[in-house]
Amino acid sequence: MSDNYPSRNYKTLLINSPGWINMAYNLVKPLLRSSTRAKITICNGGEKQDSLLIEILGADHVPRELLHDPSRIPSSSED
Repeated sequence: MSDNYPSRNYKTLLINSPGWINMAYNLVKPLLRSSTRAKITICNGGEKQDSLLIEILGADHVPRELLHDPSRIPSSSED
């Protein structure tokens, strides 16, 4: 089936998710293909989430309001 319907998802990030999301995902995870599981990342906030967002999206594209520590990205001066 994947020959006819190629994957269109590169990465799925669940950010600022509550703890119960991990429990729900662990129930569903065995039903997913390994290639799909590899594309899903669940973050509960903090420094690890900040690093992941900056790594995947790039420092220029991360909305500052999503970061635990916005000072990790220099303020942009708009002229």
